Amino acid sequence: MNPDITHFKLPSPSAEGIQIMEMLSEVTVDLPILSDVICRDPVLAATVMRYANAPLYRRVVKVNSVHKAVNMLGLKNVATTIIIATMRNFNTSSTKASESIWEHCLGVAALSRLIARKIDRSLQERADFLATIHDMGAMVLASNLTEYDQVYQAALDQQINLNQAEYEAFGYSHDEVSAASLAKLKLPEEMTALIDNFHQRPALTKINNDDDKLLAILSLAHQLEAQIHGETRVKESMSESTETLISLLKLSQDDIEDISEEFEDTLNNGF
Repeated sequence: MNPDITHFKLPSPSAEGIQIMEMLSEVTVDLPILSDVICRDPVLAATVMRYANAPLYRRVVKVNSVHKAVNMLGLKNVATTIIIATMRNFNTSSTKASESIWEHCLGVAALSRLIARKIDRSLQERADFLATIHDMGAMVLASNLTEYDQVYQAALDQQINLNQAEYEAFGYSHDEVSAASLAKLKLPEEMTALIDNFHQRPALTKINNDDDKLLAILSLAHQLEAQIHGETRVKESMSESTETLISLLKLSQDDIEDISEEFEDTLNNGF
């Protein structure tokens, strides 16, 4: 059953965010002009600064201007900050479900970057971006349906998959809502296609290309984040086991311990 989100409030970038996304789609981008546009949006500017100074980047010297932050982050990371700022603006409800989902998305994004750093640094930005938006549908449901908090809590209490609880309550899952919501954001399809039906896709059996590698990174990050937070995280359907993903990505147990330790440091210092 396809969800009818016609009357849902959906995430929408600010006017500056839309202008920046349009600029990022061009062949060449004037970084000073891009930075000036970001500065006109206080939330976006603050998000860019926070992202540039995040523990994951391990900067020796604090980045103290938007222009320096943009130069340091690069265009792909700027796109991610726009989505993060958009989601922060959208996620104004203070329900247990909405707070848990947002923490989960940020956690999976941080872990995805750390995993990519181990196996293929060129994929860090894409992995981070995909992880940030992968559960957008759950955030949309939490923000629009008052009963969603009860559905989410029931899935948590009964330790059943969130997808199953959603199907029983609404006839569709947050994966379908994610696809519809991302379409409304008008992001390029190549930026979002990988996470279509993310929790219900066919299982990976080998890594053939970068897309497979990104799916494996995101899936492993998802698994590790759930393990680290234990019973405080709701279960979600996943196509592969943690062990299979570690094997597919050719990671050692030492690698996993390093990633987990770095993630714990990130949690302690804030995303």
